[in-house]
Amino acid sequence: MDYSLPKGHDFTRGFYETLIACKALRAAGWQMPLTMLDAPSHARAIRLLEDGRADILTESAWLSDGDTSKVYVSDALIRRGYFVKGLYSLTDHPILLSAQPQRDYKNYKGITVEFWHHDKAALNSITDNSVLTAQHTRMHQMLMAGRADFTLYKFSTRDDLLTNIEGVPALPVPGVKVALDGSRHFLINKNKPYARALLRAINEGMAFLRQSEDLEAFVGTSPKQVRNWILLNPSHIQ
Repeated sequence: MDYSLPKGHDFTRGFYETLIACKALRAAGWQMPLTMLDAPSHARAIRLLEDGRADILTESAWLSDGDTSKVYVSDALIRRGYFVKGLYSLTDHPILLSAQPQRDYKNYKGITVEFWHHDKAALNSITDNSVLTAQHTRMHQMLMAGRADFTLYKFSTRDDLLTNIEGVPALPVPGVKVALDGSRHFLINKNKPYARALLRAINEGMAFLRQSEDLEAFVGTSPKQVRNWILLNPSHIQ
C-alpha cells in the first residue's frame, strides 16, 4: 500500500495497473493471497480469464474486450475521454521543430498496431495516412526508416516527456494530444464462488484510491504538463 511509483519511471501500463489492482484490493480489505499468472499477450490473458484459469485481469481492458456472459466488468479504471496519448516522433524529426498546435496533421503519416482498434480509430481521426504494423516492437523500425512520422504513445512521466520506443528516444509533438474513445476496466471471471466479492472489493478499492489521489494521473494517462494541451479529436469521444 505504501509503494509509490518513482518519478520519471518508464514502466508499462500493465505494470502500474497491476499495482493499482493490488492497492485497491488491499484498501478494500481483501485477504485472499494473489498469485500472478503470466500471459504472452493481452488477448491470451483475456482467454485465460474467460476459460477460468485466472480470476481477475489486472491489466485493464476496453469495455468491448470481455465476453460479459463469462466476466464481470469493474467500474472504470480509466474513464471515457481520459485515455490520452501523445504524437511521439524521433527526437530529430522536423515535426517537433516548429510547434504549431493548430497544424493540420492529415498529411503526416501515423503508425500504430493493426489490432489496436482504439488507437487505430484515434489515429484515423487526425490523419488520412495511417500505417499499420503487426507488432508494436516494429514501430520504432518504421519510424527510423522514415515510413511514418509519428505514433500514438503513452506520455512519459519524465518532466521532459522523453520516452524510449524499443530503445529509440522519442518526444511528443508539443501542445497537442489525442483521446482514445472508450473506458478501461478490470475483468473478473464470473464462475468463481468469490467472483461477486472480488468485484465489490476492486470497485470499493478504486473508489478509495480516487479520494486519496488523482487516479488518472497515477495510471499515467494524462501528466500534469499536458493537461492544457489541445485535444486534436474532441469529436471522436462525443
